[in-house]
Amino acid sequence: MAEESSAPAATPAAAADAAAPRIVAARVAGGALRLRVSEAGRLQLRLVRIGARGHRVFTRVFNVREGANTIRLTATTALSERGGRRDEQQHGR
Repeated sequence: MAEESSAPAATPAAAADAAAPRIVAARVAGGALRLRVSEAGRLQLRLVRIGARGHRVFTRVFNVREGANTIRLTATTALSERGGRRDEQQHGR
């Protein structure tokens, strides 16, 4: 009599990518965000301008590779993904 296993068989792709990418180290210096990532993936960055009227959150998505990555933090980083002008974003028009 053969024994049957009730556990579902794991696919190789699901087993290989079970863990989400992690930020191992991060720091901000000189207008740039420098970070080390455990594996390649997408990073969603939420930015809030200090000193701006109201609480406006800008969301940007970056593709990051495994290891060291640098993201420049400039005024264009905080612009909307639709390509709005800088003065429109600051004054909420």
